[in-house]
Amino acid sequence: MTTLHARQKPAQTGYARFCAFAVMASALAFSCGRKDTGYQAPEPPQTDQAEIPHFIPPKGQGGVAATPKASATTTQNTKPGTAAEQPATLPDGRGCTENMARVKQFCIDRYEIRLVGRDGATLPINQPAPHNMAGVIARSSPGVFPQGHLSQETSRKACENAGKRLCTLDEWLTACNGSGSRKYPYGVQAVAGNCNVNKRDPHILDKHFPDIPHMKRAGKQFNDPALLQDPDYLEKTGQRTMCMTPDGLFDMDGNLSEWVDDTVQKGDGLHGTFAGDAFSGAGIQGCERKTAAHASNYLDYSMGTRCCKNPSR
Repeated sequence: MTTLHARQKPAQTGYARFCAFAVMASALAFSCGRKDTGYQAPEPPQTDQAEIPHFIPPKGQGGVAATPKASATTTQNTKPGTAAEQPATLPDGRGCTENMARVKQFCIDRYEIRLVGRDGATLPINQPAPHNMAGVIARSSPGVFPQGHLSQETSRKACENAGKRLCTLDEWLTACNGSGSRKYPYGVQAVAGNCNVNKRDPHILDKHFPDIPHMKRAGKQFNDPALLQDPDYLEKTGQRTMCMTPDGLFDMDGNLSEWVDDTVQKGDGLHGTFAGDAFSGAGIQGCERKTAAHASNYLDYSMGTRCCKNPSR
């Protein structure tokens, strides 16, 4: 112990001792009245999921290690379908056609597409597009079920027939993550319920084919028309109003994975690229989820798209 030495001070008068006692009593009273907020533990970091197309986690294992709790000001759409299909106002799509948003120097569909035939009638969403895509166009609109069972090839043709094009991966990422400022369409942290994603209780393939192991399932199962007729999984475009980017783009994560224009040459041939989680996948990877796991002509229930276009001004 260290002892501090000071010059001896004259004895305090009674008045000085009284003042010192009053100061000590006042400090004690302030300390007793102060609220102790205690230690605030930091939120645990979120663990990203491995990029595995169509991976179904074993039963009992979660797809996301930790989902950050929403703040008091965060609104969650806990009852899908009860919210309005489209906000009252959307950012201006300057130089873009109807139901397209302007993002930097390109236009992009606000909604995942639906196929429409020459006569204006919509094609079944739960069946592959016709091999002859003449007269079949991509249409972006709110409040409809988007087109599944698309390949990169049919997606590209549908966009071209509509006077548009498939988005590049860079364009898709820019629209989804705001040039890297967000991990999810709506912000930097995952909020359960914002987007139609991570439906794994059960995974749709486990529900419809419980007696067939996942690795034994083939095109017959992945393209069964019943999958997109199941009311518990696929949702209408724009239904989840919290799953919107600041530019007014809906469902860039969740609902369907989306083909983009990029291709990758692999040992077994040319592969297409798609991005975004589907409704019944392996977690919530948000804008970071992209893969070139399948050939350009591959299709299944979870594959859709949206189109891009150069603005008119």
